Amino acid sequence: MQTAAAYSSGFRMLRKYGIITVDTLMVNAARNTRKLKLSAQKLGYPVVLKAVASGAEHKTEKGLVAVDIRNDAELERESLRMLTAKPAPREFVLQPLAKGVELFIGVKSDSQFGKLVLFGLGGVYVELYKDVSARVAPFGRQDALEMINEINGRKALMGFRGKPSVNIGKIADLLVCVGRLAIEEDINELDLNPVIADDKGYSVVDVRMI
Repeated sequence: MQTAAAYSSGFRMLRKYGIITVDTLMVNAARNTRKLKLSAQKLGYPVVLKAVASGAEHKTEKGLVAVDIRNDAELERESLRMLTAKPAPREFVLQPLAKGVELFIGVKSDSQFGKLVLFGLGGVYVELYKDVSARVAPFGRQDALEMINEINGRKALMGFRGKPSVNIGKIADLLVCVGRLAIEEDINELDLNPVIADDKGYSVVDVRMI
């Protein structure tokens, strides 16, 4: 079960290593929506609302994520809708809406090789295409650049339909940093999905750690 406390500890660990995370506020999912609205106003609309519920790793498929919420009325409507889920969420996660290319970065423990860092396109594309590259941690920047170039979906990173290329250098630095984190913190499993990347850099939107 991914709790609000788990979100907080995961983001805190990432920031310890200088990894950029999106601003995130946790709100108790009581039916009084006043605090939720105040939190959204503090972040600034548009926002993303996520419900934290037991057994709901795939929140989007379960209707527990609402994006591009633009005002208090939309926020109240979406939060009340999510509260009808079974089991009902205990907490909400609020984040400003981040735009860019969705990436996935993960860590897996392998009995033979040790800590593996994985890279691919993020969101639903991870499970849909299973298009990922991998390296044994720790590794250097050149290995990270090669990881980025190895995925079939790399063209999505290079800019299309008038959009600029993502900042490949900063993504490579992020991969190196995740490899170091995996070793130093002895991480068994880590999912950063999505990481939103654009021409300026990146921000980690969601973290799941074991």
